[in-house]
Amino acid sequence: MATTDRYRDANGNWVDGGTDWFTVKTWGNLAENALYSLHKGDPIIASGKLRMETWTTAEGAERCAMVLTASAVGHDLNLCTVMRRPSVQQEKRRMQDTDNGDSVKSSSSSPYEMAPEADEEIATESTVTASRESEPVF
Repeated sequence: MATTDRYRDANGNWVDGGTDWFTVKTWGNLAENALYSLHKGDPIIASGKLRMETWTTAEGAERCAMVLTASAVGHDLNLCTVMRRPSVQQEKRRMQDTDNGDSVKSSSSSPYEMAPEADEEIATESTVTASRESEPVF
């Protein structure tokens, strides 16, 4: 995830400040829903536990990065609107119920395809890049 401070100069023009980069890790249902909901460049809000991760490369160089292990991720509604749809897990259950012949209220066809490993437990790390825009685009 990237965040860039923006401000107006003396002439009223938007000016970009420095950009800070963070790795956002998500797991389980959150990772799966983020995969189908968020795209590079989407303005997002993420909350969770922030920490510095350090490691040593194969060449012996020390590296570090700011990492947010997210407990919640979503679109920033200051900059966009969102149409809610069932979670990936709810859609899987609906499809299973339909396959089993159960009577299920029909919802519109899924706007996303199910991943091949749809019946497996998801333990995916998802990294999302977001940008802050000065004004929403409609």
